[in-house]
Amino acid sequence: WEKTDDLIAIKKTPLFKVKHDVIGDFLNNEIRVSEKMAMAVYEKTIAKNKKERFSGFILTDSKTSIFVEINKEGNVIYRSKLLVEDENNINEISSTMKGEYFTYTIGKPLKKNFLLRQTVSEKNIIYAELKSIEKDKNVDKCRYLFYECFHKMEDNFAEALQALYTKLNQADTLMVHELYRLILITYQEKL
Repeated sequence: WEKTDDLIAIKKTPLFKVKHDVIGDFLNNEIRVSEKMAMAVYEKTIAKNKKERFSGFILTDSKTSIFVEINKEGNVIYRSKLLVEDENNINEISSTMKGEYFTYTIGKPLKKNFLLRQTVSEKNIIYAELKSIEKDKNVDKCRYLFYECFHKMEDNFAEALQALYTKLNQADTLMVHELYRLILITYQEKL
């Protein structure tokens, strides 16, 4: 979790034991639960230290647990893995529960981004920096970044910049972190 994440401590919420396939469906697809299910969990989740109530529930197969929040129509609007300690506690509790069955409709598959949020954020900053270099025609900074990435000199500004854009789009996580670190250094020391 990041410091800026809006975490809500849950005091009470419905818990359902389901088959592992159901958890996979909820994690990988747009889901709409049945009207009966939506009514059963409507504003049953209570947050700690708040009067706030919302429509959410936990799904578990005694190995994996996720928290799901739905809107009034029964559409899943948020899904989240739990903290490890909380997941272990729920899995232990649910091991003696009977499995539940409820109906839901599977929609489109969710788009997956396999990058960490930190990496996505750093890529956005690098992209903005490259745009700024391009706009300001900052040849020195472009040469510096190019040399640090490719360990060779490139005198053609346009080609160097294009190579940096290409590298950013193809870069692995370590390269993104390194390029981000280099950009931070350029702000500490004028080129």
